[in-house]
Amino acid sequence: MGLPVLIVDDDRVLCGILVRQLAALGHDAFKAENGDEAVELASHRPFAAIFIDFELPNENGVEVLQRLEGLQPRATMIMTSGWNQPTVAEALAGARMENCRVLPKPWELDQVIAILKDAAAAYTPAP
Repeated sequence: MGLPVLIVDDDRVLCGILVRQLAALGHDAFKAENGDEAVELASHRPFAAIFIDFELPNENGVEVLQRLEGLQPRATMIMTSGWNQPTVAEALAGARMENCRVLPKPWELDQVIAILKDAAAAYTPAP
């Protein structure tokens, strides 16, 4: 059975690619272009994994991650970024979000599959 996955990215092309890749793997992929859209979606449905771009309009991905964490405690959080990875890791550590995984852009499909395999093992849908 496919996992419910949320992609938060203002790059419509990359977001569309990931949505299509996930759908081809049998997952239910939803997309949001900013933090407000992500919070709205996350308020109404559970997600097993949430991919969040590090740099979004009007707020950064770490801020969005903090907003989503309380709404989606069972979700595996993945920060995606084209920035250098130490910068992203430092921002996550500063926000006490060290458990968030980091996926560099451009990603490889096998990286996404491995992350979703781990997410599936950790995910327990809400009753």
